[in-house]
Amino acid sequence: MVDSIAKIINVKRIFIMIFLISFYLEKIYMLY
Repeated sequence: MVDSIAKIINVKRIFIMIFLISFYLEKIYMLY
């Protein structure tokens, strides 16, 4: 039970990281 919750948290964290990276890359592209 705890393992599955930890996995869900890890997946969410990875998705948030990807979202933030793509957001920052888009901002950088807009500047240039």
